[in-house]
Amino acid sequence: MKKIGISLRTSNAYDYEEDRDAIATDWYHFLNSLNWKHDWVLLPSLGNNSAEYAKHHNIEGLILTGGDSIGSNARRDESEKLLLEFAIQQRLPVLGVCRGLQQLYLYYGGKLINTDDEQHIATRHQVKISTTLPFEYNENLTIDVNSYHSQLLAPGTSHIDMMAQDKAGFIEGIIDAPNKIAGIMWHPERESDCASFDKALFNWLFKDKDI
Repeated sequence: MKKIGISLRTSNAYDYEEDRDAIATDWYHFLNSLNWKHDWVLLPSLGNNSAEYAKHHNIEGLILTGGDSIGSNARRDESEKLLLEFAIQQRLPVLGVCRGLQQLYLYYGGKLINTDDEQHIATRHQVKISTTLPFEYNENLTIDVNSYHSQLLAPGTSHIDMMAQDKAGFIEGIIDAPNKIAGIMWHPERESDCASFDKALFNWLFKDKDI
């Protein structure tokens, strides 16, 4: 299994004036359900030093996690942008989750749409897998997912391929198959059980072929 770097979200410190980063414990449970053991490195938002930190820890893949809208925290925005550029330069597999997907979409030239649409905030809906997948997945191509985002991806504004969309046609998943880069708008770590699609996607991106 590759050593995967995982970005962190901003965490306010009660009664303290200091920068803090955190990750939901849901991620530990989710990655353990994939039998990943502890082959990951938590990547704090270090601004200009973020890529150097990731390099020092010899990460072999990158997950950009969710939480916090892009634009709400400049330190995290800059850190994840530099981590993504480093990963792509090093030809590492990358997965963006929710906010992380949006970060990927911006990198590939896309634009975001701010919305207060209740169909996407703290709810569930269906998405359809809309492309030929580079990994084995033979189950239903319409899947039920959670939704916690207030920014949508403007269709037709990015150079990366669409992988999934909702019933209104908005993009819910993207993929750059040759470079092993993908993004999903839903949160697999917040589900009680690992969905078969999410497991297939994570293993395609990060699991060594001979394991």
